[in-house]
Amino acid sequence: LSFNGAMGFLLKITFGYIVINFVGLRFKIVYFKVLYFLSLISLFGYLFNVLGFNIPNLINSSAVKSIIFFTQQGEGLRNSGMFWEPGAFAAYICLGFFLYMGNIKELLKNHKFRVVIVLAALITTYSTTGYFVLFLIIFLTLFLEYSKKNRILTLPILIVVLMIGQIIYNSNDFLKNKFESQL
Repeated sequence: LSFNGAMGFLLKITFGYIVINFVGLRFKIVYFKVLYFLSLISLFGYLFNVLGFNIPNLINSSAVKSIIFFTQQGEGLRNSGMFWEPGAFAAYICLGFFLYMGNIKELLKNHKFRVVIVLAALITTYSTTGYFVLFLIIFLTLFLEYSKKNRILTLPILIVVLMIGQIIYNSNDFLKNKFESQL
């Protein structure tokens, strides 16, 4: 580990602490709004790439093209957002939903459009881990939210969610093949 690498890591942790301390209890909504903004930009960049246009390269790298808020890898068939690879973008998106674990109704009630944009960005990452983690978040959220009020409905709802997850898993080759090869 180099001195510059260690200092960079410590600065990131310190900066993260300062931001969270400054934002306080509003952190999860501020995080989700920033995530929405980044997702919106990434969807425009992704659409631009899918239509066959290449973004200009502001970062000097042969592996990726980046304009800071959007990064294109190879042919641009997966949405990396502003991150180095699509799986990292998916992880940050899942963290945004994880912060609302057990309270997704509040997020959906107050920010429907933002949720749709962020979910669209997650879907365009084609990240198997992102999809799997989102499924777990949905499963656990349904369990937490419905088991409080309607214990009788909890099991049937979870079974339906598991069946839908199984159908999605089996109907998407990239999910099934990648997951089984890495398992």
